[in-house]
Amino acid sequence: MNDPISARYVWDAEAMTEALAAHLRQTLRPVFRYLLILLMLIYLFGTIGLPLLIIGGPGSSPDSRRNAIVALFIFVPLWAGLILAIRRRWLLRLHAWRVFRSTGRESQAAEWSIGPDELTSRTDLSASIILWPYFIKVVETPKGFMLYQNVQLFHWIPGHAFVSAAELRRFADLARSRVANYVVAGECLFPIKPEPTGRDEF
Repeated sequence: MNDPISARYVWDAEAMTEALAAHLRQTLRPVFRYLLILLMLIYLFGTIGLPLLIIGGPGSSPDSRRNAIVALFIFVPLWAGLILAIRRRWLLRLHAWRVFRSTGRESQAAEWSIGPDELTSRTDLSASIILWPYFIKVVETPKGFMLYQNVQLFHWIPGHAFVSAAELRRFADLARSRVANYVVAGECLFPIKPEPTGRDEF
């Protein structure tokens, strides 16, 4: 099958939030994730666990117990808000909403036509052609694909943009054959970059 692969979707604040979340998961190294979890556990003990120990301690004074209870009333809602913000990606949604608000458009249609040599991207306001060798990395996530032009600039193609699961896997196989650094769930499957083929004119 040599027919171009088509992908169509709506680029809006929700799609941008999904793309930014996938990018952050990709760029945040595991060691930093573990360090962040450790710091959160230490902070959790200091702000909630320690007051609970003071309240339940047999030798604690009434004033210290009162202060511990006040601390619990202050920090428990803050922790709940922090967990919800991380889980629901409020900060990313706010950023995406501000970006679209600054452009004066709530959404725009996006369409990709993907062939063995190049990718054509078209929106309501722009159109571009990108050759496969221009991408330094492709990341396959459970919700879509990130095509990186550099460490920060990437294109997002959600999985639901393809007309069928077969077309999605066809795109994945094509991207894997064209971009050496193809990553699935954070693990690179092609650590050795092959020589590009069919691009002698460049």
